[in-house]
Amino acid sequence: AQLPMWQAAFRGSRCLVPALGWYEWRSESRVDTRTGEISPVRRPYFIHLEGLEPLCFAGLWSRWRPERGSEPLLTFSILTRTPTPALAQLHDRMPVVLREEYFAAWLDPANDDVSALQQTVATGTVPEFKYYPVSTT
Repeated sequence: AQLPMWQAAFRGSRCLVPALGWYEWRSESRVDTRTGEISPVRRPYFIHLEGLEPLCFAGLWSRWRPERGSEPLLTFSILTRTPTPALAQLHDRMPVVLREEYFAAWLDPANDDVSALQQTVATGTVPEFKYYPVSTT
């Protein structure tokens, strides 16, 4: 809401991005059982709600033209925040996942109160997630 690039979208071009979860990659170490050599690896983790319930990320959408005279494209960005304590070990950021009771306020085009919207992003988020490592093969 503070960055000039996003101010207009924050006030009037908000969206929800449905998903079942998202991936984060964590740097870990792997030990070669034959040589004892330790090497760095990046392991993906799938983060989701209990029971793989659908969720919605808070997003901002925009319409832009990649070239003059071309058809406009609709694009979106997902808002991020500091992670919950449980997810901090995976990554230093996480998407803003809104609770369902905040969807209407987030999507309401008449709601242009930046302080109220910031409060929604700060307090209207889902607090608990599950995650598990995923194979890269």
